[in-house]
Amino acid sequence: MVIGTTGFAAEEDERLTAFSRYRPMLVSANFARGFEAFRLAAIDFSRRMPDAEASVSETYHARKKAEPSGTSRLLARQLFESRSRAMGFAAPEPAITVNREGDTVGVNEIRFDLGSAEAVFTYRVHTLAAYAEGAIAAAQWLVSTPRTAGRYSLADSLND
Repeated sequence: MVIGTTGFAAEEDERLTAFSRYRPMLVSANFARGFEAFRLAAIDFSRRMPDAEASVSETYHARKKAEPSGTSRLLARQLFESRSRAMGFAAPEPAITVNREGDTVGVNEIRFDLGSAEAVFTYRVHTLAAYAEGAIAAAQWLVSTPRTAGRYSLADSLND
């Protein structure tokens, strides 16, 4: 089973984990092809440069809710956790900027302010097909070899 939905309440997330005891389940906030590698690269950068002030921004179509997406919330939480571990104390939480423009499919950006320099990671989705392609690739990975029951992440599929 492949699930690409965010915003689960704690009880719902626990139920998903319970269901995964009986079947392999891959859950991700964003299945767009290449997104997981983008996320991992930004988290790695935050570990290596924990003093850099991180911020997250997103741009999606004008019809989307005007609050941060599950993808941006995930990125901000993981950047906070990564930087806090590297620094040994709670790092400032990354700000999330939300933009809604026309028919924009999706742009996720992570900025690291280093004071005298800036590093920017940008992930841009051109068509909705990118999400379907990524979900299909994840499903193919999940069934490509017999997997034991359990809850998997998209990062697991990159490790094979």
